[in-house]
Amino acid sequence: MTFFRNQILFAKKSYDSDAVTFFNRMTVQPNSTRKRLISDFFKGVKSDNGLGTLSQAFDCIWFYAGHNQVETRLNWVKNAHNLTEVNTPTWTLDRGFKGNGSTMYLNTNYNPSTQGINFTQNDASFGIYSRTNEGFVGDTEMGLAILVYPIFLQIRRNTDLMSVGVNSPAPLTVTNTTGLGLFCGTRENSTTIKFWRNGIEISSQASTSQTIDSDNVFTLARSTGAGAVDSYSEREISFGYIGSAVRINQLLLFNRVEEYLDAIGAGVV
Repeated sequence: MTFFRNQILFAKKSYDSDAVTFFNRMTVQPNSTRKRLISDFFKGVKSDNGLGTLSQAFDCIWFYAGHNQVETRLNWVKNAHNLTEVNTPTWTLDRGFKGNGSTMYLNTNYNPSTQGINFTQNDASFGIYSRTNEGFVGDTEMGLAILVYPIFLQIRRNTDLMSVGVNSPAPLTVTNTTGLGLFCGTRENSTTIKFWRNGIEISSQASTSQTIDSDNVFTLARSTGAGAVDSYSEREISFGYIGSAVRINQLLLFNRVEEYLDAIGAGVV
């Protein structure tokens, strides 16, 4: 009996310490299999990027695909910037949130100008995992754009273009014929932004960095300041993040995200 009790205690203690902190914030606990997946994600991302804690490179991580709708609003990095649902975007168990293209979106409660720690003017990245392949007219999957485009992502427009802004005076575009997987924009310096699809760099373009706009970032829509919203998205999204560019390996991040989503049946790559 003592042997089995010790085995159970060991299993509980073997969860990543940051994952345990995250579990303690949840009202509805995941089962042991899901806890192991979450713990492995924490451990893997930290190991991949040489981090002691996710907060050394990330400001926000959200897995919209999860075991409970309320818990998927939580920021995995810290107890801040938890999501607010606006006009009830559609949530599906272990798949994520989907917008309607007209009224629904998620407020990240994250202002990159005043609350950005790892996301800064010349070291910034963000991304969204999409389960919808279709191209749309003007849908913004993550956005804030007032005077500049600090965070702006249109994964696949109806013209087969991907548009990205990262502290940019205007979004830049690249040809993209799929809407499936993890799409990211990064800025590692004051002169260039990069486009990423499933951990692979698909374009690098000149763009002089601008001072970051001050307002909350929206997901499944674009914030244009003072509570105004436009460019609503119809995609189903399973994951999103905001953080540093220099300290995050994009390919290894994609591998960890895909591994987690594949394990719960949400992966599409």
